Amino acid sequence: MRQPQQVVPEDQKWWITLKMATHSNGELDPWSGGGVTEDITDTLIAITIPEGAHHLDLRSNNALDPTAVLLARSLEVRYMQQWIRDFYANSRKKP
Repeated sequence: MRQPQQVVPEDQKWWITLKMATHSNGELDPWSGGGVTEDITDTLIAITIPEGAHHLDLRSNNALDPTAVLLARSLEVRYMQQWIRDFYANSRKKP
């Protein structure tokens, strides 16, 4: 995987400080081509949503949500849960 410094444009150096994030891109979103479309590291994750539109995964559940959006939300939650578990596991190891 690439290092964040190798993929971050000069005017967006603040991204380098991110340690954990999911970057979702709905393929129906006209902005998706400018988004993060592949994982940067194992904790800076790209999620592509074939039937998704602009930030649809960040909205509340709706009966009309495509399956791909539901799966993306589930994946985002699983990553965050794992990062929280890792944080507490690592904090217990410190003196």
